Amino acid sequence: MFIYFPHAAYIFFMILYPAFSFFPTFVFPPV
Repeated sequence: MFIYFPHAAYIFFMILYPAFSFFPTFVFPPV
């Protein structure tokens, strides 16, 4: 699953990844 987020949200989701681990595997583009 490829989901695009703005850079701020990218950092936000990377920090909170364990909290969102119940979602399917997320692949964040380093943009």
